[in-house]
Amino acid sequence: TPKPSSAASDVYKRQVLDTPRSITQVNAEQLANDPIRSADDLVKYAPGITRGGGQNAGIAPQFRAQGSEVFQDGQRAYGVRHPANFNAYEGADIVAGPSSVTYGSVSGSGGYVNYLSKKPDFSGFKTRLSGELGAWVPDGQSRDSRKFSIDNTDPLSDQLAYRVSITQQRQQDYYDNVDNNFDAFYGALAWRNDNLRVDWNASYDTVSYTHLTLPTKA
Repeated sequence: TPKPSSAASDVYKRQVLDTPRSITQVNAEQLANDPIRSADDLVKYAPGITRGGGQNAGIAPQFRAQGSEVFQDGQRAYGVRHPANFNAYEGADIVAGPSSVTYGSVSGSGGYVNYLSKKPDFSGFKTRLSGELGAWVPDGQSRDSRKFSIDNTDPLSDQLAYRVSITQQRQQDYYDNVDNNFDAFYGALAWRNDNLRVDWNASYDTVSYTHLTLPTKA
């Protein structure tokens, strides 16, 4: 009986955490500049994502029609957020395959996305202003959409820095009498010394939206 090759033996000895996986990274510039309205739009970065969330799409993508998990900085997060907003994030890691290998017991087997929180910058004062203003006419009736954001960070000292981000959206949906409106507030504080850095952050969102309920007939 032929002996297994050394390469094959190494594969069997490999730790589960060392198993290669498909990982797609979305950086801060892409998340800020690309038209990402929900997790459906992440398909341009990770082909395994299934589009079709529609009105109920949140920040948890589907992988090949299978459910997924959402994490923020490695901590389990709430994935059903509608309307979806990414005000608190500056990046994302999209991973296909069960997240239980890395993060323990989960229910979604398709994959997971780990959103990376915005962090204060010690390099200097920075402010970013962005906005979207427009309308679309899907059925002869104009539907307005506007979105404005401000993102500011500045060091208060050599050891302390802050970051504040605010986004407001007012958007009329494809359906009549359906609005997707939110106000998102995010704040972060960072402290550091020569050997350690500690980050704190908090977010607060107010949501005001109407949804369409179709009548049913018994």
